[in-house]
Amino acid sequence: MKKLLFIFAALMMASSAFAGHWVTFEAEDFDYTSGAFFVVKDGVTLEGYGRIDYDHFRFYANNSIAVSSDDGILKIEFTCIGEDDSQYGPGGLTFNSDGSRGQYSYDGYIGTWEDGITQEGEFVAFEEENFGEGPMAPFYNVSLYAEAQCRATKVRIYVLGDAPVTPPEPTERTGSPTFNGYTTDGIHAYFIEILPTEPSTIYYRIQYNDEAFTGWAEYEDVLSFTNDGHYRVEAYAVAPGKLESYPISYEFYVTPYTGLSELMNGKTVIGVRYFNLAGQEMPEANGMTIVVTTYTDGSTSAAKVMK
Repeated sequence: MKKLLFIFAALMMASSAFAGHWVTFEAEDFDYTSGAFFVVKDGVTLEGYGRIDYDHFRFYANNSIAVSSDDGILKIEFTCIGEDDSQYGPGGLTFNSDGSRGQYSYDGYIGTWEDGITQEGEFVAFEEENFGEGPMAPFYNVSLYAEAQCRATKVRIYVLGDAPVTPPEPTERTGSPTFNGYTTDGIHAYFIEILPTEPSTIYYRIQYNDEAFTGWAEYEDVLSFTNDGHYRVEAYAVAPGKLESYPISYEFYVTPYTGLSELMNGKTVIGVRYFNLAGQEMPEANGMTIVVTTYTDGSTSAAKVMK
């Protein structure tokens, strides 16, 4: 009984000394690649020559397979589509020993390389004294060799250290920005400000007449429109730790007759009149001017501008 308890305690110590986590490469998670391939996940790289063929990795015969990590590699598992020494099974792989420690074996559909020390032909599992500096330190690069073609749906690598923490997916949506459209003189240009409702980065795009939208760009300064025609501006905002906002749009016309016909919330401009500060109407804006805009629904708006 004492001997069994001692073995159990030793196993627990070894387990705690080599605490780590699995990094799993599944072929279906990567794009189709033919020839040399190099994939990276969570600080671990998997390299080979063959093909990533939608649902499995093809490791071509007579080529090496390399696994490297930012942390020590303790174990590698290949889950193959063939069994043992059958076609495409794990029996096609072998360990490039090159004087380093480790052992490759396979059973059924699983091929396994494990870190350890071989003594008199027997594999010795991890032991606390094996961990440390120098030749006993865990591998950071492991090389295997495909003597025959091996096809694996996934490759699992057990590395030292804690698994990376994935931040939770955001659930709250950023508040949509708002538009402020205005003209300085009613004739020569129209300006659009995009205002955030909370600290965020704003992106916008523009459609002119019936042309295609521009690409999305980060909003930095007031937008100016001088060419006559029909415009649509779309925008959305993204705040740290939140989903992007719902997009909003702003639609308006710039015309040679009035300088501006504005469509906003279904309202269309039918006329623009100019008055000085004494209330006298003027044919055009001149100096400090009150611009009165009349819409088709009968409503009006007034703005003080300087020309």
